[in-house]
Amino acid sequence: MDKTLLFEAFSALTGSELREFGKFVRSPFFNTKPQLVALFDYLARCRERGAAPLAEEAWAALRPTPDKKGLEEDWNQKLRLANSALLALLEKYWMYCEKFEDEDRARIKLATAYRKRNLDKHFHITLREARRGRERSPWRHADYYHDLNLLEWEQYQYDTSVRRTGALNLQATSDHMDTAFVARKLRLACLALSHQAVYKTEYRVGLLEAVLAHAENAGLVKIPAVGLYYYCYKFLSNREPDEHFGRFREMLLAQSAVLPSDELRTLYLLAINFGIKK
Repeated sequence: MDKTLLFEAFSALTGSELREFGKFVRSPFFNTKPQLVALFDYLARCRERGAAPLAEEAWAALRPTPDKKGLEEDWNQKLRLANSALLALLEKYWMYCEKFEDEDRARIKLATAYRKRNLDKHFHITLREARRGRERSPWRHADYYHDLNLLEWEQYQYDTSVRRTGALNLQATSDHMDTAFVARKLRLACLALSHQAVYKTEYRVGLLEAVLAHAENAGLVKIPAVGLYYYCYKFLSNREPDEHFGRFREMLLAQSAVLPSDELRTLYLLAINFGIKK
C-alpha cells in the first residue's frame, strides 16, 4: 500500500500541512465520510512511526468491528475506493491552498461574488482593497499586469450593469491585458530559443514578430517585465547581440527588485547560457 498514489502524496505533506489536512478531513463542509477520517488517522500513525501502511491494517482501521466472517469478500475494492476518495480530498486541499495563497487575487474573486449578488457597497470595498494590495506588492512582473487586467474587467462588468452610457475603462483593461500577454509571450520565446540551441529542436512561437513590433511601437520595452525579455530575445536570436545584451544587463541590474526570485533566476540563466555560447 506504500506504493499507492495516496500514500506517495500523503508522504509529501509537510508537518504543518499534515495538521491542516487533518482539520480539512474532519470538516463536515469538505467531508461527510467517517471512513476517510479513520483512514487519515491510520496513515498519519504509519507516517509518525516510519512504517509502511498495510492494506489489511488500513481496512481494519476503516472497519473496527468486522463481521463474523472476518474480511469481507470485496474489502479490497472498498479500500481502493476509500483510498481514491481520500486522495481526491487531499488534492482538493492542495487546490484550496493554492487558490488562497495570494489573498489579493482571492479578493478579486470575492468582488465577483459580491457583484453577482448586487452587493454594491461590498463590491467597491473589496475591489478597492484588492487594488491596494496589488499596488503594495513589490513585483511588477506579468502576473501583476494580469491581475490589474482582472481588476479592470471586474470594474467594467459592474459599470455596464448599473449604467449604459458614459466612459468605460476598456482602454485600461486592454492595455494591462496586452502588457501581460506580451511579457509572457516574450518570456516563452526566450526559453524556446535557449532550449532549441541546446537540444537541436525547433519551436514555432506564433505572433512573435507582431509582438516584438508592438513592444517597440507601444513603448512596452520600458517596462521591465517586457523589456528584459525583449532584449533577451534580441541577443539570443543574434539581432545586434552586443548592443541588446548591454541594454538587458543595464535594465536587469537597475530593476531586479521588481521581479520575484524565480524569474530573476530564469533571466540570469538565459544570460549565462548566451555568455557560454559566445
